[in-house]
Amino acid sequence: MDISINEESGARVVHISGRVDSSTSPQLDQALKECFAGDSQSPLVLDFAEVSFLSSAGLRILLLAAKAARQQHLNLAICSLIPPIQEIFEMSGFMGIMDVHADRQQALTALAGSKSS
Repeated sequence: MDISINEESGARVVHISGRVDSSTSPQLDQALKECFAGDSQSPLVLDFAEVSFLSSAGLRILLLAAKAARQQHLNLAICSLIPPIQEIFEMSGFMGIMDVHADRQQALTALAGSKSS
């Protein structure tokens, strides 16, 4: 799994590629903790365009990230789910508890709109 974090349109975009499973989820957990550790109030977008597999360990990390975002009053969105990952989100109920968008631009636009409200 590879992770890169960039600033884009006033948000921090975390681009994740590869498998998010029990052996790689600690790496994602650490990267997200670093995002929440700073003073930045920038929204966070998790770009899943290149995530090929997501296990329950990965889902747990996403729940922890959502909780951390709520506690810090930060907006968090997920985007670009490939069909098998979207199916996991639907079956696990994550579509109803996470802010999920079809692509990065939609996520950035939605976060920009919620920031100005």
